[in-house]
Amino acid sequence: MRERYDFRIPEDIARTRLSDDQGQRLGDSVRQVCAYGDDPVIGIIAEAQAEAKNRGSYFYLSWSIDREYSDEELDSAELFLVAFDFINKAGEELGTRYDELSACPLCGAGARQETELILDCGGLSSRKDFGRTIAFELLVSTRAKDVFDQNDVTGARYAPVVCARGPKVRGAAWRQLLMPDHGVRIVAPTVIANRPFQDPMDAAALRYRCELGHTLGLTLVSEAYVDRESWDGTDLVASDAYVGLRSGMIRHNREIFVSQKIRRLVAAAKIRGVRFEVAHLV
Repeated sequence: MRERYDFRIPEDIARTRLSDDQGQRLGDSVRQVCAYGDDPVIGIIAEAQAEAKNRGSYFYLSWSIDREYSDEELDSAELFLVAFDFINKAGEELGTRYDELSACPLCGAGARQETELILDCGGLSSRKDFGRTIAFELLVSTRAKDVFDQNDVTGARYAPVVCARGPKVRGAAWRQLLMPDHGVRIVAPTVIANRPFQDPMDAAALRYRCELGHTLGLTLVSEAYVDRESWDGTDLVASDAYVGLRSGMIRHNREIFVSQKIRRLVAAAKIRGVRFEVAHLV
């Protein structure tokens, strides 16, 4: 596995530590640096970020990590963490209701959805088969659902999508993918923090961890490690705890894991809008 980082750094800050040929300018004010984890520039950015943190500041504005696997690594894995493409704004903006009293009083995670998911169906892309809203409401096309049903995929449950705006026929082309009942445990050495190079036990990271255990932290920074005994072989499962934060329309989310069977079905049927990372069973 190789990790490829993508950082966006204010240009006036980038030039204090990076040479002109390290990264690409996006306009006049931001520099993008894309590099693999073994590139010396990643060490420079990590050191600069640590120094900036000590000053109560920052070095980079945003980040992402793409993990690249060999065919052998993908074919031998039993479980995968999946990420869904963003395709719509939150259902709450169009009338979807949640029972906030059912959420954790400390972290706000776990509010129960009380109504069917209401979306702007005109904004749903016909070029995707999976997607999510900014509130991590998950969507699946009827085409992908049919593939799962025909191949006896276990763990997947669905609910209708109601169209508030846009062509009504589009609502029939999508379903909400409901959170699986079965939960698996994310365990060490998974790193859950706010950003790369951060100590997951420092105060800034712990601020997003629920004392009652409902939320593990802000985001997964490393690959996911799952307690093998917590997985019973169900094809589609969710983490038993949440990550993320409650802010405006944004809600906490449970991480979704799928079996090798689902990865192969997605590849064979050319299902779009979902990405896979190897999840390690320990």
